[in-house]
Amino acid sequence: MIPGLLTFEQHFRMVREQYVIIGGTACDLLIHEQGGDFRATKDLDMVLIVETMTSNFGETFWAFIREAGYETWCRSDKTPQYYRFMNPKYDQYPKIIELFSRQPDYITPRSDIHLAPIHVDDDISSLSAILLNDVYYEFLRSGIVSSSVGVPVLDIPYLIAFKVKAWLDNRERMSQGEDVHRNDISKHKNDVLRLVSYVQPDITTPVPTEIYTDIDHFCNAMENEEINFKQLGLGNVSKEEVLQAIRESFTMG
Repeated sequence: MIPGLLTFEQHFRMVREQYVIIGGTACDLLIHEQGGDFRATKDLDMVLIVETMTSNFGETFWAFIREAGYETWCRSDKTPQYYRFMNPKYDQYPKIIELFSRQPDYITPRSDIHLAPIHVDDDISSLSAILLNDVYYEFLRSGIVSSSVGVPVLDIPYLIAFKVKAWLDNRERMSQGEDVHRNDISKHKNDVLRLVSYVQPDITTPVPTEIYTDIDHFCNAMENEEINFKQLGLGNVSKEEVLQAIRESFTMG
């Protein structure tokens, strides 16, 4: 569990239906519930559910940021709006909070709050683009579950689909000559391969045609990838078994 998560949960308990935790923290929580371990992360990535937003969320959020004493406050001017807060004064708060809002100005700060401009890296650009996709955003809204510590998180099959999409998008951008870090590509691929082993075998998640097609493209691409499953902590499992498990975790519907 990332440092500060329990403090975060207590502070945001009354507005939990207005956001969802995604990314490494969601993966870590859900895998830990099944007795596994995920890669270390310091980031707390949250997406606002704008359809349920009230003024209480903005008040709650800025009060938390002030109480934690974050040294760095940044915001991008692009859509969706992206905020990053780093280096809290107190250890009981998350080290880094990254917040995405599909609609701008849903948590507009007071005029006395200064937010520095921020360079948006490859990974953030990819997620931002996915959140602007109506199909993926509605899919995200349907995949929210409560974690063992009380914070709402995106469930494992939904995390897999988002990471598949991020991998496909980053690979496409690289093929077009954009400067994309290879680590950002391999991270999402490896996460998908790890996460699928934690999908319940009797659970099949219905997905829209667009997402089903993306998952199919990912699996087809993996056929030609060199993958060291032992290095990923997956033992002697074969590529065929893993790809079959991914395909069987989703149905078009």
